[in-house]
Amino acid sequence: IALAGKRVGADGVLTIDSREHRTQPQNRAAARARLAELVRKAATRPKPRKKTRPTRTARERRLVAKGQRSQIKARRGRIRGDE
Repeated sequence: IALAGKRVGADGVLTIDSREHRTQPQNRAAARARLAELVRKAATRPKPRKKTRPTRTARERRLVAKGQRSQIKARRGRIRGDE
């Protein structure tokens, strides 16, 4: 049901429509194919996320960028002695 999203109504009925073809039988076949694809996706389990940590260089790069931003913001204030 989570994969269906807004296609599930308040009553719990899944609605799949198709208007990509000119004839009703072709649209029904396309809707059935989309339903089969949705069921196939729902049957597969998502891969578990593997925990990772930022590398040392990424941490250092982030800290350098933070220092540069803090210097820029510190220079925005009034200059002392020039009042």
